[in-house]
Amino acid sequence: MDKLSLFLFIGYLLDLIFGDPYKMPHPVRGVGFLVKKLEPLFYRNPYYLFGGLFNLVIIFISYVLVYFSFKYLSLLNLHLGYFLTLFLIYSFLAVKSLEVESLKVYTALKTKNLPLARIHLGQIVSRETKHLQQKDIIRATVETIAENTVDGVISPMFYLTIGGPILGMLYKTINTLDSMVGYKTPRYNEFGFFSAKLDDIINFLPARVGVIFLLLSSLILKLSPRKVWHSIIKYGHKHPSLNAGIPEAGFAGALGVKLGGTSVYEGKEVKKPVIGEERNKLTLNSILIALRMMKLTSFFTLITFITVRQLLFVLWNNLGGR
Repeated sequence: MDKLSLFLFIGYLLDLIFGDPYKMPHPVRGVGFLVKKLEPLFYRNPYYLFGGLFNLVIIFISYVLVYFSFKYLSLLNLHLGYFLTLFLIYSFLAVKSLEVESLKVYTALKTKNLPLARIHLGQIVSRETKHLQQKDIIRATVETIAENTVDGVISPMFYLTIGGPILGMLYKTINTLDSMVGYKTPRYNEFGFFSAKLDDIINFLPARVGVIFLLLSSLILKLSPRKVWHSIIKYGHKHPSLNAGIPEAGFAGALGVKLGGTSVYEGKEVKKPVIGEERNKLTLNSILIALRMMKLTSFFTLITFITVRQLLFVLWNNLGGR
């Protein structure tokens, strides 16, 4: 196994064990800090142009910081470079944190503390949560687990496998920009256009490759891969997001529930298409099943990407030896 594959495996295990310690310096929080500090300097007309420039500047700064950090640490000591590689891989994966934050919502609902459940949900979704009832809270939690199976698991692993921590950092930067300024709101509809489109582009392939792992996970969990596939084909393209509809439709098919529908963003009702067919009611158990599916999907993603990487290395070495 090559070093990067080994670091991917160890980083994945560290994420499963520890998640993201809130007090520890985190590269994604660093990107968020940059976005907040630099946005006022770029937010001006023409918004499409300055929004695009803003996006490129943030990406460039992230790239430079990571690139020279590796270069400097590796010159000081090769093992420091290895440590940074492992730290970044561990930081970019979100399996444990997604589980922890979702379980906070689950626990609050289980103890019938609806106000607390709304607060916890508000930490992981962008929609307004203060008036949501239990069924809507469960739906929103399952939806964010589904969407983040791509954004926080499959896509980071995809880019880490291809290009290591530097490409992984570029992915997380683009994804963070989209999550902060890529909304279709009066403020960001034009300014965040480039951020949203770039995020669509980089998640396009991972979201579709991830269908394989969703099918495998549903098979292991006895959730009917056929219904998962049927739901993705029928509903995956109906979501406003180019990519989010695929995992949402997959999870909806696996659980036999309806997702999507009306949500409130910044005081405005937004009607999204309904995704899935209601064979079952959304219950607290739906959150637990969705989490099991997300975690199993993450495992299949890791093993498959590492295996493919090793096979390509063997093929490359054999071709190079001729």
